[in-house]
Parts: sequence; C-alpha cells; structure tokens
Amino acid sequence: MKFQIVDIQDPGFVHGRAWAEIVELMYYGLENAGFEVDYSINSFARNRINIVFGCFRLKPELAPLVPKDSFMFNLEQLKKHDKLFDHKTRMNIRFWAQKGFRFLDYDRHNVSLLTEWGAKEVRIVELGFAPELARLEKQNKVYDCIFYGGRNKRRNQLLAQVHATDLNLKYLWGVYGEERDREIEKSGFALNMHLYESEMLEIVRLNYLLHNKITVLTEMNDSTSDETQMGDVLISVPREQFAAKAIEISRDQAFLERKANEAFDWLVQKPQSEIMRTIFN
Repeated sequence: MKFQIVDIQDPGFVHGRAWAEIVELMYYGLENAGFEVDYSINSFARNRINIVFGCFRLKPELAPLVPKDSFMFNLEQLKKHDKLFDHKTRMNIRFWAQKGFRFLDYDRHNVSLLTEWGAKEVRIVELGFAPELARLEKQNKVYDCIFYGGRNKRRNQLLAQVHATDLNLKYLWGVYGEERDREIEKSGFALNMHLYESEMLEIVRLNYLLHNKITVLTEMNDSTSDETQMGDVLISVPREQFAAKAIEISRDQAFLERKANEAFDWLVQKPQSEIMRTIFN
C-alpha cells in the first residue's frame, strides 16, 4: 500500500504550519510501519492513497481534482458548534464530508458529526510516538513557562492570572517550527488551556511536547473530554486553580522533570507505526 501526505498550504495563511508536527507524525508512522509514503504540498497522486491535511483550506472548486479514495485528516474540534469556532472552517470541512470523502480523525467525538454530514467512512487515528519527533534539547531556563496559540476570552482570563504572578511567562502567536522550538527549549514548562467550550483536551498540540519531555500544566475541568487519558500524565487542574498551580510547580524542578518523564514514557508505549499498521492492515 502506497501513500501520499498532501499538505494544503496557502502562502497567505501563516497558521498552515500549526499541523506540521502531526503531518510528520503520520509520515514517519507510515514509513516506520513499512509503507511507502511521499510528501507533497498541494499536489495529489493518482497511484497512491492521499491523506490530506488542512482540507478546510482546500478550495471547493478543486473537488474534481481530488481522488475519491483520498482521506481527509481532521484535526479540528467539531463535537460542539461553538460560536468562537470559525464558521467558514467548519463549513469547509462539512463540504468535503458531504462530497462523500473518507476521513481520518483523532477523536471519536467528531465521528458521528462527520458521518452525519455524509463522510463515506471515518477512521480513528490515535496520536502516538515517532522517535524522529523527539528532537528538542533543554537549554538554560529563560522563562518560567510558555504558551503559544490563539487567544480569546477563555484563554485571556487564565493568561492574565498567570501574568499577575511573579512568573516569567513567554507568549507566542503565529510562530512555528524551529523559531518556536527554540523558545520552548528555554522554558520551564508549557501551559495549555481550552480555547472552545467543547473542552476537548488539546492532544493535537500536546503530542509534540510529550515527545520532547516538556512538562505541561493543563486546564482540566469536570467537563473536559479526555478519552485518551493523556490528562493523567500531565499536571491537570481546574481553571480555578490554574495560576496557583503554576506558581507551585515552578518552584519544584524535580517534580517538573518527573512529570515530563512520566508523560514521555506513556507516549512511547504508543508507537505510531503500530497504530498505522492497525488502521491500514
């Protein structure tokens, strides 16, 4: 079985790099599983199974050019229609489902909706471990903690609380790849908080941090969905305790290192190669 990873990129859309590490995870997962796999930007193969990332940036008028046996890989939180979620993004994903394309998805909560929209088939792909992504090297600490990503009222409330402490918080937006990685390497731990009311644990953004033994403090409420139980190996607290916990753990380097190692060991037990063999056996 031969595959092509198709990365939909628009030069005017800087956030197209947000899913780069998941693209790598799937590429190396397939390659290490023994499959033949290529990578392309905005180009489909006729003699391979195309796995498409960023389908919400793929123009609908190009539908006749997309092989019908392609898989669209959805990384968005669809389970609950949130007023903060970009309506156009949602409608573009729906378009490809309505066209009867197959989907891969990281979370079962999205499956019923994609199926309802008309997706021919939806397969769950767990996000596991590929050794090629374990590549960051911790540097001398410059920041107590780091957060990168979009902001809204939900996130701003927690960031403001952390900022009001004496912690040195580094914030990045629209920064990806090596430039972002260098800042992560200089940080004591990473922050994660929900953007949407759906409160699905952000395993897409957290996977790469676990690969690289970066300790994560995450918002984890009773209403948070965490079907992979990743939250068990993170430092997980309700949003009311978030800032206080950030101060507490910043003072305990041994604890931070232990949690980072626990999370790494948990992820290593989920080889992406084995996951891909199971899906495409």
